[in-house]
Amino acid sequence: MIRHEVFSLPIRTAGASDHIPTVTAYLPDGAGERKPAAVVLGGGGYKVVAQYECEPTARKLAENGFAAFVLHYSCMPAVFPQSLCEALSLIALLREEADRYGIDPARVFVVGFSAGGHLAAACGTLWDREELARYLGENRRRCRPDRMVLCYPVISNEGEHHEDSFVNLLLGGVREEALRRLTCLEHHVSKDTPPTFLWHGEADRIVPVSGSLRFVRRLEEEGVLTECRLYPHADHGGGLCRGQPQEEWFEAALRFLSER
Repeated sequence: MIRHEVFSLPIRTAGASDHIPTVTAYLPDGAGERKPAAVVLGGGGYKVVAQYECEPTARKLAENGFAAFVLHYSCMPAVFPQSLCEALSLIALLREEADRYGIDPARVFVVGFSAGGHLAAACGTLWDREELARYLGENRRRCRPDRMVLCYPVISNEGEHHEDSFVNLLLGGVREEALRRLTCLEHHVSKDTPPTFLWHGEADRIVPVSGSLRFVRRLEEEGVLTECRLYPHADHGGGLCRGQPQEEWFEAALRFLSER
């Protein structure tokens, strides 16, 4: 049995809109050993949150012993850093409420798809930015995910990339050089970036794989534990990708998240 719980997040930044971010929890039954937790972030180009990537993934995580939390984060007209602060504050909240949810506060992960992959990767690379202190407090280490799973993620706004995601994320600030640099995530990888599992389709015609490759290269240069899987014939999207060769990404990601 999987029980559900829905709650809202009160955080508001200078980029907030009228949207109230909510979280749907998928909690497996069973007491005893504390469970790992996963924050699930669907894609949608920061215009919408693609639900087909959220509920099935969260449910499958729960079936495998994870407490899964789908964040229905703010999209346009909300702008950066609203959605990022929502995700980071949820990670911190799960650690604070670890006893309530029966989770291990040292195993709080993010799983993101497409633009949700950008949001997940931003959690792992921008969590310690001073600009976020006014919203998240000085102890931002509690907001850092322990590991990341990035599925065909938007990473970069340089070279070949999905510009619409950044238009929707930044709106009027999309031409500001400092904001573009801040949200181009390969530039912010450090030794403190969490271990990362990333997969991408080499035939992706929407979000070019080149951004993921640059990100992986930076992770390796910084000595971050990394697993990268490329699927030659996979196009963009698909979520769990049932019935497709890249379907095996989920079991591979589970193994990666289970490693101590």
